[in-house]
Amino acid sequence: MQTVLKSATVPVQINAEPGGTFVLFGGHIVGRNLELIPNVRIVQAWREATWKPGVYSVATFELSDDAKGTRISFDHVGFPKGGGAHLAKGWYEKLLGAAQEISGALGEWRGRSPRPSL
Repeated sequence: MQTVLKSATVPVQINAEPGGTFVLFGGHIVGRNLELIPNVRIVQAWREATWKPGVYSVATFELSDDAKGTRISFDHVGFPKGGGAHLAKGWYEKLLGAAQEISGALGEWRGRSPRPSL
């Protein structure tokens, strides 16, 4: 995942500790790490800057070994009503699709909206 973040064209700040904050895509995405278990799981309280104050969702990344590399199982819940399609497309384009291109990781889509068609 670090490679994906290095390829970002806008500032990224991540405190890689449980409870640490992160700022992605120049401040468009902000949040806090709830759980960080190396090579196993990342759970984050996550929000877009445009959401109402205090509104956070939860994004979970489960990592597991696979014959072809690392499998990323992803789930994102608790986002504002009507935001699923927009978020699914963004997650896939900006992170999961990029991770697959860069590292060969296999993405398993378990989001609350359908996997986007690209």
